[in-house]
Amino acid sequence: MPNAAPVTGSVQVIDSKRLTKQELLEQTGALASVLEGAISAGLIEPKRIYSEHDAIVIKSVVDASKFGLEPRHLRGMRLAVDREVGLVSQAVSASGGASKKMSKDEFREKGRELSDILTTLRQVLTRDAINKLES
Repeated sequence: MPNAAPVTGSVQVIDSKRLTKQELLEQTGALASVLEGAISAGLIEPKRIYSEHDAIVIKSVVDASKFGLEPRHLRGMRLAVDREVGLVSQAVSASGGASKKMSKDEFREKGRELSDILTTLRQVLTRDAINKLES
């Protein structure tokens, strides 16, 4: 993804380019079946015009396929993200206290901050578990 920042913690998309389905497939090297599988697995939503964010997701699915993973194998990641967003939302709401109402921007910023913390934790725990695997 030439215009996308490296993914470390939170996803940053520099270029908010809009892509047709054909452009998305060409840019990511994905087959139409991969896109359909990603939509079916809930990794992205079906659209007429796709974003650079969608391209990052599809490119990641294409890259994961090199290890034998198909979009259906990644459905659990979508479910885990949904659970994590619920946890982040609940924690950020509670951190504001009953007396302080946060603006949407403030809520989102605190949510991203906590998400980055949890992403780092997940990354460390995953790498530690992988290091313990026997080949």
